[in-house]
This record gives sequence, structure tokens and C-alpha cells, in this order.
Amino acid sequence: MKTENITYKLIVLYLLKNSSDALSTSQISEYVLDQLDINYFELQQAITELTQTGLILLETQATKSFYTITEEGKSTLSYFEKDLPDMLKKRLLDYLREEGLDEKGHVLATSDIIRNETDFLVHCQIQEDKNCILEIKMTVPTVETAKAICQNWAFRNQQVYNKLMEELL
Repeated sequence: MKTENITYKLIVLYLLKNSSDALSTSQISEYVLDQLDINYFELQQAITELTQTGLILLETQATKSFYTITEEGKSTLSYFEKDLPDMLKKRLLDYLREEGLDEKGHVLATSDIIRNETDFLVHCQIQEDKNCILEIKMTVPTVETAKAICQNWAFRNQQVYNKLMEELL
């Protein structure tokens, strides 16, 4: 296996480990391809191999793919993280911070569905260090709609929060 391929895998694992949320293919590719002079096809091969070996999970929403690191991926990274140069790790963390994707504390996004007599109540919440920073409750007509909202909340809660702040300030 080429050293570059291993490095690409470590970069992806490092980004996912230090991200506050799942990352889309474009979020991973955007910085890595522009700033680190990595070949697109080699990066995609590394992502595919990480998925196939269970080090990262792929979840598809509509036409977008989102990735999260698994516990096995975190464990693997812990053994090899020292092989990533400190300057590269700093650049990757800076990118996550600039994009609002960094781990700012312990952020937890949750969602629940509560069945009412004729509809469903969806309860979405973001907590940072056990403090509620956003709570949304909405009534929807079908369980399918409620499930879709909950599923999307897991990936888009930060975007919803940012949009609300933008609109309200």
C-alpha cells in the first residue's frame, strides 16, 4: 500500500474525529483537494476503503453522502495519529474551525417523535455541555415526515442554528 494512500486515510479519519458533526463528501474534498494537493481519485479510493473496512460510516441523504468515524476508526487513528505532521493537523483543525465544524465542547443534537391523536410532534434540540442552546417543536401530519425531520436534524442541526441566527440578528 502506498504511503500517500495511508496518509489520505489518516487525514480523513482526523477530520472526522475532530468534526462536531458528520461531514459530507464535498466538505472533506473541498479542503483536502484545494489545500493539500491530493488527487481526487486517490482521495475517493481512500474514503471507499475506510468505509469498506468499517473505520467510517456512510449515510446518504437525498443526493449527499455523509461520513462519521466509528469507534474502530477512532481506535485506529489513535495508533497512527502521530504519523500526521503537527503542522498538517493544525491546518486541518483550522479548516474545521473556519467552517464552523470543529468540536466546540460536547455538542449533542437530539430529536424525538411523539404521537398525538391526529398528528406527530417532532422535538429537536441542541445541547452544548448540558445547556440547551436551541429547541424546536413542530407538529407534522405523518410519521414519515417526522422521521425525515429527525434524520435530517442529525446532519443539518448546525446549519439550521446558523440560519436562525442569521435571520434573527
